[in-house]
Amino acid sequence: MQAVADVLGVDRSAINNHVANKDALLRDVALDVFAESFATVRIGAHRSWQDVCRQYARGFADSVIATGPLAQHLVSGAPFQGTVLHAAEAMLGAMVDGGIDSDTAIRMLALLNNVCLQYAHDHIAASARKQGPLLTALRQALAERDADGFPHLARIAADLPDVSARTQLDVSVEIIIGGTEALAGERATDATR
Repeated sequence: MQAVADVLGVDRSAINNHVANKDALLRDVALDVFAESFATVRIGAHRSWQDVCRQYARGFADSVIATGPLAQHLVSGAPFQGTVLHAAEAMLGAMVDGGIDSDTAIRMLALLNNVCLQYAHDHIAASARKQGPLLTALRQALAERDADGFPHLARIAADLPDVSARTQLDVSVEIIIGGTEALAGERATDATR
């Protein structure tokens, strides 16, 4: 904290009045970098809610990735709300206009944020290690056990797709969209009974 105070040319106590500790400072810096990146995301009007969700997800994940090693300070429940307010409003509006009830829409948004955040963390970790964390963990677990007892996992470990690649995010978003469509359809059917 003293080094930050020195760079800013202020007394350390001035920083401590605004920031509780080093972790809070790093989180605030990470949120600032995230916000700067996410500010460039433009959610298109007059698009399907599915396309808006895809655009939001890519922008959210890319903005977390833009924070680099600071991303570890961005966790689920971090105060993203102010940063993503306009985009979230546009996405929820598109979903409600597309026939998705508000309860399903907000739950989908929460899930989408969590998936994007985890994807971004995995992507950053894989970039640092040159191998995804899932593949590393799976291979290590199989090496510590009799791999013959896990033939499916051993086969997958030999040729596991890179779950830190953009394809993983795209597949995850499509699964969320498909699940949302199915859930909304069930709720609409239940409402007419």
